[in-house]
Amino acid sequence: MYRYIKQTKAFVKALTIIILFLMAEVPTFAQQGNPSFDASQKKAVINKALELIKENYVFPGKYDQIEKEIKNKLLNKEFDNLNNPQDFLNQLNKDLQIAGQDRHLKISFSPQIVKQIIEDKKKGDNSPTQYTPELLSWMKFENYGLRKVERMEGNIGYFKFDRFTDLQLAKEAITGAMNFINNSSAIILDLRDNGGGDSGASELIVNYFFPDGKKLGDFKFRKDAVPKENIVKHDPSVKKIPDNIPVYILVSNKTASAAEYVSYVLQQFKRATVIGEQTSGKANPGELFVVNDFLYMMVPTGAGRILPTWTNWEGTGVIPDIKIDPFFALSKVITEICPVLEKQDQNSEHKTLYKWINDQYSAQLNPEPLSQKLVNSIVGTYEGNRRITLENGMLYYVGGNGAKRSLTYMNNSTFMTEGRTDYRLKFPSDQKIVDHYDVLWFDGTSDKVKRAN
Repeated sequence: MYRYIKQTKAFVKALTIIILFLMAEVPTFAQQGNPSFDASQKKAVINKALELIKENYVFPGKYDQIEKEIKNKLLNKEFDNLNNPQDFLNQLNKDLQIAGQDRHLKISFSPQIVKQIIEDKKKGDNSPTQYTPELLSWMKFENYGLRKVERMEGNIGYFKFDRFTDLQLAKEAITGAMNFINNSSAIILDLRDNGGGDSGASELIVNYFFPDGKKLGDFKFRKDAVPKENIVKHDPSVKKIPDNIPVYILVSNKTASAAEYVSYVLQQFKRATVIGEQTSGKANPGELFVVNDFLYMMVPTGAGRILPTWTNWEGTGVIPDIKIDPFFALSKVITEICPVLEKQDQNSEHKTLYKWINDQYSAQLNPEPLSQKLVNSIVGTYEGNRRITLENGMLYYVGGNGAKRSLTYMNNSTFMTEGRTDYRLKFPSDQKIVDHYDVLWFDGTSDKVKRAN
């Protein structure tokens, strides 16, 4: 879940706890050997949840409606048959989120997190966050949620990260990744599997794309009478990405909270194009509260608005500028980037390269069926002891040195070769048995190879 600003140390630590434990495998009721919840336990959980909402929810005006709907369900015995604790919690969470129109209202099971929340409150606001050696080791093993940073062909920077780990731990890794792609001609942020996390980490990402001092919106918290401005703060570790570098963000319905914040802010300010499917719709930041010895509750204690529309994504999610199945989003974004860079770049060799790359990813998005007629026409031996073979339904190119590479059909009688992106093979399409093929090179040149038999 996302918090817009750091309020108190206890608040920071509470949110950090949930992020970290969600990354690990949190035990379920079944694993704890707790087979059922009786009526008194259910009622106690419901009453405590309502109490926490009444005292802390950022929208106090919603409380009466939430209380009415949940207590009506309790009186109508709609929870009576839900004796399995997890089934009961799933239904209660669903009802709370519908009643409050807020997807961050949620009760979860974890005795470990409950204990940590209690201990942090005892220590006070100014005590440092303590991480166990085991947890630190695990987070390092997971590389703080960072999955891949790459310079793709055409000088396109690609950065995939699946969570926003506490900034005090992940900052060095994040800045390293962002520095790596800083000289890119275009940048792709892949948030398709990012469920959110620490606001400090998400704010750091946003910082790269806006000037210091820029106002992005504001936040309202239950305990504060006056909204607080959301302004880009100076960070000497941040090397800004120039405004003329196009930015694209890949999203899915798993993209949530802090990841939605990054997507929404950059989209609203027209600094990025968002591609994929509608995101989760979890916007309001909150705090963790103890329900009982093994349950804790996330209650949104704040709400934010993003300029220039003064809106957020709660309930609706971030609506992509280009809607597509997330599985195809990376191929799609390359086909969006290449024409832009081809137009912008004055270097003729670069223009040729962008067209080359675009053809490859366009073929992946719109595959052309490979006909048996074409297969039959190209199998054989060619000059230099080169061969095209068909084995178990797969086409292979065997070079003069004996290296064997599978062929992937693109379109227009053209094939890509396994492990090589610098050339393709193009065959005549109007011959029963082809008499040659052309080797098409990435720089626009070509070589003709004649059939030997």
